[in-house]
Amino acid sequence: MAKDDVCVDEVLEVALEAGVIDVEQDEDGRIIVDTEVADTKTAEQLIVDELKLEIDSSETIWHPNADTQVGDVEEATYTSLSKLEDELEDYDDVTGVFHNLVSTDSALAT
Repeated sequence: MAKDDVCVDEVLEVALEAGVIDVEQDEDGRIIVDTEVADTKTAEQLIVDELKLEIDSSETIWHPNADTQVGDVEEATYTSLSKLEDELEDYDDVTGVFHNLVSTDSALAT
């Protein structure tokens, strides 16, 4: 959503009426609105109507409920999982790859 001289607090005040989870501003000055999937269109419409803003983009991002900690994983296994993620992202029909795998070994983290 373009900032257009509207502060995050103004958007939050309006967005709370639509049941949003969070509103924040990124490093590029864009205002990011986090909602439940079912509330996205309602929140978008309310913000557009009340604040006269234009929505630049809207996408679904899946946040994991919990991370899966992986301890003594072999480097080859971790590399294979990373390669699988990269290969999936290369497919045109795949719009995003999400997982909750977190290596506890900082040497393996990418």
